[in-house]
Amino acid sequence: GSRIVAMFLPERLRQVYYGFSIPFIVLLAAVFLYFYFAHPEAMMEAYRGVLLDLHDGVLSLLGFVE
Repeated sequence: GSRIVAMFLPERLRQVYYGFSIPFIVLLAAVFLYFYFAHPEAMMEAYRGVLLDLHDGVLSLLGFVE
């Protein structure tokens, strides 16, 4: 998705956009690790919520297939 967004940017802005992609990923990983180690119980609860939503979505899709 992010590469599609970049296609619509002017060349100069596209280069700036690509320049921020690696630092953004590193920052996102650092924030994730901070919260994982600072509040592990909250992170596990969030994962459970995401997994339950994914499970419900898959079941809904399978319901359309039958």
